[in-house]
Amino acid sequence: MNWNRSAESGWANTNGFYQPDLEEALESMALASPTVELRRGWSAASVTQDEDAVTITVSRTGDESRREQLQARWLIAADGANSGIREQLGIESADSNFEADWLVVDYQPIVDRDWDAFVTQYCDPAQPATAVKSGPGRRRFEFMRRADVTVEELNRPETAWRLMRPWGVTSENARLERHAVYTFRGRWAKEWRRGRVFLAGDAAHLMPPFLGQGLCAGLRDARALSWRLSMVASGRASTSILDSYGTERITHVREIIDEAVALGQIICELDPVRASERDARMSAELNDPSDLTVEPPQPRLGVPSVTATGDDHAGTLSVQGRVESDGVAGLFDDVVGGCWQLIALGEDPLAEVSPELREWFLGIGGTATQIADSGPIRDLDDTYHDWFEARGCSVVLSRPDFYIYGTGVLADVPRLLQSLRDEFSKEGALQ
Repeated sequence: MNWNRSAESGWANTNGFYQPDLEEALESMALASPTVELRRGWSAASVTQDEDAVTITVSRTGDESRREQLQARWLIAADGANSGIREQLGIESADSNFEADWLVVDYQPIVDRDWDAFVTQYCDPAQPATAVKSGPGRRRFEFMRRADVTVEELNRPETAWRLMRPWGVTSENARLERHAVYTFRGRWAKEWRRGRVFLAGDAAHLMPPFLGQGLCAGLRDARALSWRLSMVASGRASTSILDSYGTERITHVREIIDEAVALGQIICELDPVRASERDARMSAELNDPSDLTVEPPQPRLGVPSVTATGDDHAGTLSVQGRVESDGVAGLFDDVVGGCWQLIALGEDPLAEVSPELREWFLGIGGTATQIADSGPIRDLDDTYHDWFEARGCSVVLSRPDFYIYGTGVLADVPRLLQSLRDEFSKEGALQ
């Protein structure tokens, strides 16, 4: 896979980091908000809902006699792979029939050294393994459990040291930070919304980590759901836009799960004969100049979706390049920004829009930007010029989660904005 080029988002296709650092930063940001209350040590006992609200009964973990009821308009069940909320709602899951136990080891090198690659998969049938650069000052190894090793044995710290020894990682030159056995699976919930309750993250989907997309998929869930709920809560959209959250995301995440499972089937091969046949095929492909690397998966959103109908580009990831405005250069989101981004090449995107429709679009957090080689917003690297030219259009309207609502030419802008406005005005089942 060609991970080396920049993605459509303007960022690298892949980044290595230590996940607890990100989680700590996110938690700090959440707690800094006066509208957020954090409660640790509580378990969800039951969930009920009606036309107006959802009620969750929580009990103190270890003391079920201490109970409270919490009520809200909506509930987001991001309660992990073994989601109790999902089970209480009776939502069924589909399975890819892939399953493998792996030991995940995070360690800090005392004396760091250079690694050959960001992620290296060792497809050795004697011991499949993965080595990862997981951010500054941290490294990770993953080791598949063989049939002759129990989960308990695999999870011992001495086992971790033994398995890392062939790579020169020992207790003398590294500090073991964490080790745990995980069961890698490919699974997804068949429904992501039941009334006023939504599933997100591992509660909605599980995938083997061979593409490093589990957390990424959860972040996409959060963004796809948060902009919808924000629009509904502010009265700028009806609840009908919530209906497509699951249909969009299930199709998208299933393609990534399928890719991750296919990669896992290559890596997790324990039969020496089949592994030898695999190696021969891969070597032949490596030496065939007509066999090129493939791009990382960039799935289209599923339908129904909040996108323009009949547009070949709608539901795909939008473009972001470096721009300059008033002497400030950077990626578009940092320099211009906007929740709903209407971008035109060399023209004022609102030139043919009525004042009333213009006011509505700006009122939902939209930005309208003319990008040109010279002008207030300059296309520094011809990213937008090349992107529009390749797609035969000159205007793009992007959603707050950076997926394309629709494309066209300047004359199409009134139609695009009006169709978006109509989408927000549809009747919703729950208010």
